[in-house]
Amino acid sequence: MERNKLIDYFNGSLTPEEEALVQIWIAANSDDSGLEEVMRELYGASEAVDGPVLDKILSSIPYREEKTKRFPNAARIAFAAAAAIILLVAPLAFHIGKGYGTEKAGDVAWQELVVPPMENATLALADGTVLNVKSGTRVTYPEAFIGSERTIFVDGEVYARVARDEEKPFIIKSSDTRVKVLGTSFNFRSFRDGYSSEVLLVEGSVMVSIDSETGERNVLMSPGNLLRYDRLTGEAELGDFPVSGDDTFRDDGAFHFLNIPLKDIADALSRHFGRRVVVLDEELARSRFFAIFTNGESLEDILESLNMNSKMSVNYAGEAVYISKKPKR
Repeated sequence: MERNKLIDYFNGSLTPEEEALVQIWIAANSDDSGLEEVMRELYGASEAVDGPVLDKILSSIPYREEKTKRFPNAARIAFAAAAAIILLVAPLAFHIGKGYGTEKAGDVAWQELVVPPMENATLALADGTVLNVKSGTRVTYPEAFIGSERTIFVDGEVYARVARDEEKPFIIKSSDTRVKVLGTSFNFRSFRDGYSSEVLLVEGSVMVSIDSETGERNVLMSPGNLLRYDRLTGEAELGDFPVSGDDTFRDDGAFHFLNIPLKDIADALSRHFGRRVVVLDEELARSRFFAIFTNGESLEDILESLNMNSKMSVNYAGEAVYISKKPKR
C-alpha cells in the first residue's frame, strides 16, 4: 500500500471507493510496519497500537477475514493517536439518521454526533462549549477533555461558542484545516467533499492552520475576519465581513454564501432541504456567489435569487434539481 494513500485515508481525503480498497488492505496487513509508522507520524504516537483498540477497528471493516493479523502487543496508544483511530471506526458505524455513538480509546470515551439532512442539532461539550451543528455534519468529541488541549473533529459546519480556558486551548480539526482558540465564537465550515473551507470569526481571536500542497499556512484572525480556503486553487483569502452578533449564525434556516463556489452552495441546499441539487457544468460549479438568506426562503426562492442574471437553467425532476448553463443563442 502506498504511504501517501494511507495518510490520505487517515486524513479522510479519499473517495468512498478508495477508502474501501484501503480498508481491505488494512484488514489483511494490520501488522505492517508501514501502517504503524504512518500513525506515529500523523498523530504523534510514541508507542504501538493497543491490541483491543485495533480489534475494534478491524471488526468494523466489512472485508475482514479470519486470517486477519493484529498489531504487536503493546501497553497503550498515545492520546492523540487514539483520538484519530476512533475516526476510523466512526464512519463505518454511523451511516443512517441522526445518532450518537461511543467508543473507548485508552482512558477517554469518544462520542460521535451525526446530523442527517433536513435536521440541525445543538451539542453541549464537557467544558461548557456549545455547538450549533448544521445538517449533514459529523462531530467526533471526547466525553471529557483530558490533557493540555480540547480537541474535536468536524466534517461539516458548526457555529461554536467556546468556553474560555487559558490553560487548555480548544481545537477543531478537519481534513485540511485546524482552528485553535482559547474562548470565542465563530462559524466553521469544512465538508470533506466541498471545494472550499471557511472560518468566520464573530468575537475573540483564532489561529487557523491550513494544510495545502504548498505547505502549512497559519493565519491569526480578528473579529469580523472571514478566512476562506479554496481547495481547487490552493489559495487562502482573508477578508472582512460585518458582524453584529451571532443570532443569525445560530438560526437553523439561515444561509451565508459568502463568495463560495456554486457546488458548495448546491451541497448545502441538498443537506438542508433533503433534495439533490446537482450542478452539471464544472465551470459553473466553480463559479462563486455572494448571497445571504435569513428569512426562511424556500429552495425555489433561493435558486431564483441566485439566477437573477438568468444565465443558468434550473430544472426540477422529482426530488432532484439540476443546474446547468443556459445555452447561448
